[in-house]
Amino acid sequence: MVKCNDVVMRVTLLQKGTVAGLVYIFDMEGFTLSHIARMHITELRKVLFYLQDGLPMQLVQFHFINADSRLDKLMMIIKPFLKKKLFERMHFHTDPAKTLYEYVPQECMPKEFGGLDRSIRELQDEVRARLNDTSDFIEEDEKRVIDESKRLQKSSRFDHVFGMEGTFKKLELD
Repeated sequence: MVKCNDVVMRVTLLQKGTVAGLVYIFDMEGFTLSHIARMHITELRKVLFYLQDGLPMQLVQFHFINADSRLDKLMMIIKPFLKKKLFERMHFHTDPAKTLYEYVPQECMPKEFGGLDRSIRELQDEVRARLNDTSDFIEEDEKRVIDESKRLQKSSRFDHVFGMEGTFKKLELD
């Protein structure tokens, strides 16, 4: 999911340039407690780090629609890893038709959610077509990687997410 999201964002930047902000809308219909049980905390931390510090666009709003009490359990798990600013940008809607459109223009939402835009299927087809049209760019972009062996100094900024490398200067055992 993260990789797909990243590719779509890079293609969007290529085709449309930068945008003022990004609004995520997650439909929680069908979300169960077994989904929470399958989450690995390490991977969850990395995803949240990416959302907060790695996105090439600013995340301005996060909406969970068709949310119920199960989402409270998920929020208890992820809240310690969220920056206050991102948590404040999260909105929960049990009935999106009543509250979502206070934040998101109805013209931007698919028909299935009471919006005035095209259907989800049509929007998915458009994204697939955009990805197919830029497949050469995507392949070339995937080849670009950082050669960590050339890094002059290790950064400790990300150790809390990606590991404890370099945390201990000396370890003495009695």
